[in-house]
Amino acid sequence: MNRKTKSIRYNANGGRGVPANHTVQIDANGGAVFNLSTVRLTKSGYTFLGWRLDNSPTFGIDSPGQQIAIGLTPGSTLTYFAQWQREQQRTIRVPNVVGQSRASAEGTLWHEGFYWITVEEFHPTVAAGNVISQSLRAGTTQPLGTTITITVSRGQQRTIRVPNVVGQSRASAEGTLWYEGFYWITVEEFHPTVAAGNVISQSLRAGTTQPLGTIITITVSRGR
Repeated sequence: MNRKTKSIRYNANGGRGVPANHTVQIDANGGAVFNLSTVRLTKSGYTFLGWRLDNSPTFGIDSPGQQIAIGLTPGSTLTYFAQWQREQQRTIRVPNVVGQSRASAEGTLWHEGFYWITVEEFHPTVAAGNVISQSLRAGTTQPLGTTITITVSRGQQRTIRVPNVVGQSRASAEGTLWYEGFYWITVEEFHPTVAAGNVISQSLRAGTTQPLGTIITITVSRGR
């Protein structure tokens, strides 16, 4: 006697991990009893709820592994579609870390569930090591794991006075700039009156103040 069967197929409905199809036997009364797959699918941002026949709201959602008793006709296929529910993303409140020390601010952000990027810059009034500003406004809400940038003070930038090295020898001028805290670039050019090896000009005016480590260009004579 030929047995009557029906194929059961699964559709991931946008998810991953779809189980293999299988076949069920139809009894003499036209009914079948079988268990749905126990495989739990995944889909980013969604929770797997179970299976729904033909993806139709006419049918309820059946749990993974649930036993199904149903009347069937031989041939063709029954298709069960995965059902999904969008996950609610947890949000967190942005703390105010301005004015805190770097260690305290980073500890606060970690505790609240943020990632962070720390940058440093000089500031005329905020003490070195304290937070000057933050990229997200305190009191607003953001998704868990959001990245926030905090700017930490390096303190007041030290300034230095530009020396006058015009007329000095190249060696003397470069020594003076090094001693005062400048970097320098030396270029050479011919000059009708300044002796070879002496400084013709400098790019920054003597007596002005500049940040420590500023670059100054000096032009040295190659002679006539």
